[in-house]
Amino acid sequence: MFSCPHQVTNPLVDKYTSYQGANSSTIDEMMYKLPTYQVMALPNFTWGSIDGGHFLALIDQAYQEVVHWRKNMFQVPWGTSGKQFMSELARLFQAHAEATALESVAITAAMVMPHLLLQRPNMKSKPRDHASCPTRRMPSWLEGDIQGLLREARTIQLHLGNRAQSCRSNMKTDSSRKFANYMKKGDDRAAGRFLSDEADCGVLSLDECIDDGLHQLVREILKKKHPDPAPLVPDAVLDPGL
Repeated sequence: MFSCPHQVTNPLVDKYTSYQGANSSTIDEMMYKLPTYQVMALPNFTWGSIDGGHFLALIDQAYQEVVHWRKNMFQVPWGTSGKQFMSELARLFQAHAEATALESVAITAAMVMPHLLLQRPNMKSKPRDHASCPTRRMPSWLEGDIQGLLREARTIQLHLGNRAQSCRSNMKTDSSRKFANYMKKGDDRAAGRFLSDEADCGVLSLDECIDDGLHQLVREILKKKHPDPAPLVPDAVLDPGL
């Protein structure tokens, strides 16, 4: 029988081994105790004339939509309108940091607000045309008229989609000709880089069907890629005794 004089022990493993004879309640109490955390404040607030719960639902619904929009926001303008926009954004971040009644909606509202207040009126609009947009839209935001702001932004996004589709159809022939010229020259690297630059990018909807022969939804494809859940490892749980 041999013994190792330099045997290294793990205190967590030793403690877990000593728990093998204990009942499940003892193990749950001593090994699997998670650190305490502060519960998020309930939406007990009023936004304009809308109660907190209703406004929270409106913001969540708006967020699920605006993340799929085409990029069409202008920079925060100088002057009074820009200061008012930044003050409202700072108010939301401060509400989350201080765990006020707005905590449950603050971060989501801060992500949605630029999409609704900083939408360019059209693709040819100039910076001088943008200064009045936040000033005109801010009262609707403070009143909680999220649906009204969404309707305006949807109309703008619809025009962007139609214009982009028209531009792509006009450029399709030119793109094919450029790719063919690269291949005729034997410049495969430039041809591949050109295809990568021309490819459309963006966030796919979970309910969008992918035309890969199997006609699967994005949600189904992601579920197949997600690994199976693994059992709990005691070493990964915080031990209050250490």
